[in-house]
Amino acid sequence: MVQSGRRPDARLVTLDATRAVALIGVLTVNMLTIAGLTYLTPEMRAVIHGPADRVVAYLIAVLVEGKALAAFSLMFGISFTLLIGRMKARGEPWVAMYLRRLAILGGLGLFNAAFFFWGDILTTYAVLGLFLPVAALMPIRAILALAALLLVVPPVAFALLGELPPAPLAEDQLPSLRAFAHPNPAVTVAHNWALFTGAVGEGTVPGLRLIRYAELAALFLIGLAVGLARLPMRLAEARSWLAPLGWGLVIVGLALEALRASGLILVPGGLLLQNADALVAIGYVALVAMWLDGRRGARARDWLAPLGAMALTGYLMGGLAGQVVFYGWGFGQIGRHGTLSVILIAAGIFAALMLFARFWLGRFRQGPWEWLWRCLTRLERQPLRR
Repeated sequence: MVQSGRRPDARLVTLDATRAVALIGVLTVNMLTIAGLTYLTPEMRAVIHGPADRVVAYLIAVLVEGKALAAFSLMFGISFTLLIGRMKARGEPWVAMYLRRLAILGGLGLFNAAFFFWGDILTTYAVLGLFLPVAALMPIRAILALAALLLVVPPVAFALLGELPPAPLAEDQLPSLRAFAHPNPAVTVAHNWALFTGAVGEGTVPGLRLIRYAELAALFLIGLAVGLARLPMRLAEARSWLAPLGWGLVIVGLALEALRASGLILVPGGLLLQNADALVAIGYVALVAMWLDGRRGARARDWLAPLGAMALTGYLMGGLAGQVVFYGWGFGQIGRHGTLSVILIAAGIFAALMLFARFWLGRFRQGPWEWLWRCLTRLERQPLRR
């Protein structure tokens, strides 16, 4: 059992484990879409949704949707700091390598959107990550101030301009259900790409996508500030103030969401409260990291850390595994399971991913997709076996 927060290669085990928790949250939300629940008519959903399914769906909507992606974005900013630190320590041309790394990440995101899951986030990360090298030159307080502006100004501006509430998705999206139930994988790829490039959903609301991008950029910056302050390396000494802060952010964020959902907001659509997810996510990361860093979380940390260390592989393979189970070219279970059943199936996929990560990193230096990413970044074949 790992007794400290570090591995011999100085990668923070707690950081990896926390990233794995965020990844599992992202894949959970993605899996509900891959399973077809998003595409069903209300009548079709009522047939497969019992009381337990409705309770689980509500809990995921309140506690996980939006928060998991925000937490994953925060972890990106923290990891960036460690990556740049390692490059600088080796005396490498880190700016050029980092930009090339982002370009390859964008390419992997396009591949993911076409073949694994159309709701890709990697391409967005590749674009938003471009400003981090410049932000890293700023003082930590200035970074946090900029992050606060990105969280507050866009929703306030659009609210004052009378932005309309986000338009809901259509009652059903049966064309997507039929496409993903088709046994020909080429149909899946074509429809994936159509959804990815079609800007459906929230993209139909002017300004809402900009608010979302600003939120993700703010989370990148907060993660950058956390890394520059070396907070992941000194969780124990920060526990006295980090725990109250984490709980406070979770409580305030959920309260703001409840206020927005109540409809008692004078601002159209509650746009002033659009970033409640970010507050909850920051609180989640703080609380989960502290628990994993402690003695009680040691066993969970040991099991989660390998998956967090190869999060790119986990993200890509999670989407592929979902297709195998639910899409027509696989076992064809799309649209046949309620939320609870989908979550149980997803839990089995997550367990398999954790076992694979533990097995793989016991023999190899990096996950397979991380290794490919590194080779393309450095423009030469990198050692893989330990």
